[in-house]
Amino acid sequence: MEKRAFRWLYVYIVLAVLLLSAPYWLWWLKPETKLELLIVDDTVPDRSYREHQGLVWLLRAQKYVHRNGEAYDAARDYVGFVPKGGGAYEVRPFPNTMDRYDAVYVADTYGVYEEEFVRQRTDGARSAKVHGGLDGIRLGVYVADGERSFSFPALEGNVLPARQFYTYTWPTWETPRYHERLKPSYEAMKAAFSGADIAKQQGNE
Repeated sequence: MEKRAFRWLYVYIVLAVLLLSAPYWLWWLKPETKLELLIVDDTVPDRSYREHQGLVWLLRAQKYVHRNGEAYDAARDYVGFVPKGGGAYEVRPFPNTMDRYDAVYVADTYGVYEEEFVRQRTDGARSAKVHGGLDGIRLGVYVADGERSFSFPALEGNVLPARQFYTYTWPTWETPRYHERLKPSYEAMKAAFSGADIAKQQGNE
């Protein structure tokens, strides 16, 4: 009787271990998915890669990998501003062709500023821009309907010539304009309270 009880105890222990470790071994059993994703991030003032780190974590958690089987890496797998330490940096350019990519993910194009990059300040102080970020959007059109196709600008071979694209820009809105307009009651309240000795009245109460 005691042996049977101990056997059931072992079974319960094994089941409990399997249940608690299920997220781990289920992840290992999950098949990998091949995805060639181009990540664009022009706002990388430090090596925390905060603008696309969450995306890379999600890709790894869902077992999305490159076509060669390599897992995604936040420091390696993106184009844009790359901090090197000691005030040094480089800018990884866009690839010459996009044929190998399944999708493009634009994490951030705000740019990098001296206060964040050089002085490591994150209080939002304005400063000169180290790297320009996105200054406009180039627009082109390609329409395919069966064997017929149309593009603007015209294709050069099988490529839309980016230099002929229309570039759409917008007026800056980073520094808002405002005007102070006081209501008529402001002057009336100011006159009413200007002669009142609030401190004295509070002291007599």
